[in-house]
Amino acid sequence: MKSQISKPLLGLTLLLLPGGGCDYDHGIDPIPYRIKGAITFVGRPPDWWYIREVRIAAVKKFPLENLTTDLVFSDPLPISRDTSSAAQTIPYELVASPGTYPLIGLLWRQNDSGWNVGNLLGIYGIALSRGEFNFKEVGVSEARPVADSVDIEAYWPFAIRRDANISGTIKFDGQWRDDTDFLILGSYLKTPKNSSDFLIEILNGRALFQIIFQRTPIASYRYNIGVNSAIDGGEYKFLALFWKGKNASPLDMRAIGLYHCPEDSLPGLPLRPKAVKAFKDSTITGFDFKANFSSLPGGIPYCKEICAPCN
Repeated sequence: MKSQISKPLLGLTLLLLPGGGCDYDHGIDPIPYRIKGAITFVGRPPDWWYIREVRIAAVKKFPLENLTTDLVFSDPLPISRDTSSAAQTIPYELVASPGTYPLIGLLWRQNDSGWNVGNLLGIYGIALSRGEFNFKEVGVSEARPVADSVDIEAYWPFAIRRDANISGTIKFDGQWRDDTDFLILGSYLKTPKNSSDFLIEILNGRALFQIIFQRTPIASYRYNIGVNSAIDGGEYKFLALFWKGKNASPLDMRAIGLYHCPEDSLPGLPLRPKAVKAFKDSTITGFDFKANFSSLPGGIPYCKEICAPCN
């Protein structure tokens, strides 16, 4: 698992040998410390041919300092590949050392690719059906050797095939918000018109995202987001960074920066989103933009309807 964040986790790509580091020889002694729960999948799964496996991953701390010792992976989950029935609930069990795990997530791995924390299907504490949208940490100790009922709601629409990458640098302006929970980098096939669109487009498979676990101030962040070049000709019309405050709902997320026409620089005037075209098996670079915390609580103003093209 890996992450794109400067030293945090969402964007860096963690490459693991297929199956490497995820099998355990427990011998004959019982393993006393475990995390247990069930995964409930939502939505119809995509084509199975590009999904190699799905595993639970537990993060020991943020930011990651050692990708080998700061992560714990489960064995591959026994997911049914019967496309006639999308809904399924699968119990899981993860061997874990005593400690506190700030994030438990569900990752999927694409065929012929390594693990990437951007390929999230679900996170413990985020369950839209129950109105939950805050990560929950999990503790394992001698007093509580088995953390049970760590249930995760997983969303198949997040499993979009990624065959291209968009990269650039985000520079931060303004006073970093102390109530920052996390940031989301999103690439959209159409420009979202309101807060509902930010989420709906992701849930219907027409936007890709990366969660950036960054709560302490940084000057800039280098990103690399995977996208699909086959959908709508690979043209992503809206590339933006969203801010989420602690205890806020997903509908309260706001765009604090976006890739836009370079000549749009006057304060207060709406920015015109500039489209990015991705190409199969390639990484396009140089898509830099600024994110400004002072734009909150409303967020960056941008053109949502018919916008004049860039000069």
